[in-house]
Amino acid sequence: MSHFAYICLTTELETCRVDRCGDNGECVQRADGGIECTCDSGWGGRDCSVDIADNCLSEPCENGGVCSDGINTFSCDCPPGWTGDSCENGKLAYHSKTYGTMFSCFSL
Repeated sequence: MSHFAYICLTTELETCRVDRCGDNGECVQRADGGIECTCDSGWGGRDCSVDIADNCLSEPCENGGVCSDGINTFSCDCPPGWTGDSCENGKLAYHSKTYGTMFSCFSL
């Protein structure tokens, strides 16, 4: 019994489809007839669908906030007394013994 190996060549060039690189990159036709995706900053993978940026690397959460990385974004879990996207707004509660009322002060 004989075994054969075949190598098939094609003269048809790959082409860039509109959706080849998704919303996070651009398809580029190479000189050799192949194609590749040039991914936007923070994205990678064959079709630019992998979030490779660590959005917490710059430590955007202030005042002891804990950063959670998301897809091209981050969120901060703020400690008590702090609010805002980056825990930048302080909130202090005071109780007045004179009037028996509670009020809040915010840093500006």
